[in-house]
Amino acid sequence: MNPSSKRDRMRSLGIVLFACLISTPVLAAEPSTPPALSPCIESALRELSSREFDVRERALHDLEVALGRQTEAMLSPGDPESKARITSLLEFNVGLNAWVLQTCQLPEEQRRPLLEFGLRAEMLPIVAKLASPVPSIRVAGIHALAKVQDPMAPDLLAPLLEDNDRSVYVAAMELAWDLPPKDVIVDHLWDRAVDAGFQLYTPQRSEQPDVLFHGKVLGPTFFDNAAYRRMQDSNVATDVLIHVNAPQVNQKLKVFLEQVCQAYAAPNAQDNRVWMYGPNSAPMKNVYALLRAYRPREALSPLYRLATGPLVAPINGEMNNVRYYWSNRTYPLAMLVELTGQETADYKLARLSNPAGIWAFADQADEDAAIKKLQTWGESNAQIAVAADSKEPPATQPAADANLEAQGQ
Repeated sequence: MNPSSKRDRMRSLGIVLFACLISTPVLAAEPSTPPALSPCIESALRELSSREFDVRERALHDLEVALGRQTEAMLSPGDPESKARITSLLEFNVGLNAWVLQTCQLPEEQRRPLLEFGLRAEMLPIVAKLASPVPSIRVAGIHALAKVQDPMAPDLLAPLLEDNDRSVYVAAMELAWDLPPKDVIVDHLWDRAVDAGFQLYTPQRSEQPDVLFHGKVLGPTFFDNAAYRRMQDSNVATDVLIHVNAPQVNQKLKVFLEQVCQAYAAPNAQDNRVWMYGPNSAPMKNVYALLRAYRPREALSPLYRLATGPLVAPINGEMNNVRYYWSNRTYPLAMLVELTGQETADYKLARLSNPAGIWAFADQADEDAAIKKLQTWGESNAQIAVAADSKEPPATQPAADANLEAQGQ
C-alpha cells in the first residue's frame, strides 16, 4: 500500500472512529461533556497526530481492534430481549455513523453547527434514523424531525429532498411544506422542480469506474436511473415552492430565464436542452407555474427578450380542422402579457385544448404582428424592454409595476 493510499485510509477510518465514539451512551449528558474513553483509546487517539507515520498507522490499527472488541462485548448477552435491543443499537450506530460521514463532507461553516445540533442527546435518535439504509426508517426520522422546533431542522431535512427512495423524498417535501423557506430547502426543491429536468439531457460523465476481472474490462453492468429519480415528482416540488412563498425564487427565475436567452442567442451544439425550453417539457411547465405564482418583476426583462428574440423552433399543427402555430417566442410573449396586466385577446393569443393549455396563434403572421405590438408596448416601457444583449438587471417601469400591484403582487 503506497503512503497516499494509507493516508486516505487513515482519514476515512478516522472519521468512522469518530462516528463510533460519539455514538456511545456517554453523550446522553450535556453536548459539552467529553466522552469517557479508556486510557488505551485515549493514547491511540493522541498518537494519530504523531509525526511518525508508523506510529499513526499502529494507532489506527489499535483503534480498529478496540472498536471490534467493543462490538464483540456488545454481542455477549444471550437472552432474546437483550439480543433484540443490541440489534436495534447496532442499527442506530449504522445510521448515526452514516449521518456523521455525510455531514463531514460539508464545508466547515456548515459542518460545525450541524454536528453540534445533531449530536445533542435528544437529536441522536433522529439523525440516526435520517441516515438509515432502510427507507421506512428514514421516513420515521422525517416524522420525528417534524416535531423539532429549531432553526437547524431544515438543514437536517434538506438532503432527504434528494433521496433516491420516493417515499422518503415525498415525506421530506411534505415536511418542507410547513417549514420556513430556508436557502438550503429552496435550493433542493428548485433542483427537483427545474434544474434536474434540464440536466437530464446534457452529456454527463459516468461515475462508475471500469470493473476488471483478471485484467479484462467487463463494461457497464446496469442502467443508473439516478438522474431520472432526481426529477421525479417535479410538479410536487413546484407546489411546495409555491406554497412556501420563498423570496429566493424570484431571483432564481430571473437567472434561469437569462440562461434561456443566452441559449437561444448563441446555440451550443453540445447543449441538448434547447428543445426543452418549449412549453411542453415538464421542467418548463414548472417554470411557468412558478412565474404565475410569484409574478416576479425581475423576470419581465428576460421574458421580453425571449418574446422578441430570434425565431428558433416554429411549430405548425392542426387539430379538429383548426390550424395553430407556436414557437419559442409564443409562451414568453403570453406570459409577459399576462404578468403586465394586458389582454391576451388583444394579441390574438388563444389556448389550445390539445396539447392542453398551450398558448398559440393561428399562424406565424399573427405571431409576427403580436411581436410588433409588444415592441410598441416596449417603447413605453423601455426599462423593461431592455436591449437583448444587456446583462444588467433592469429597473422596473412604474406602469408595469402598477399592473403587477393591481393583480396582487
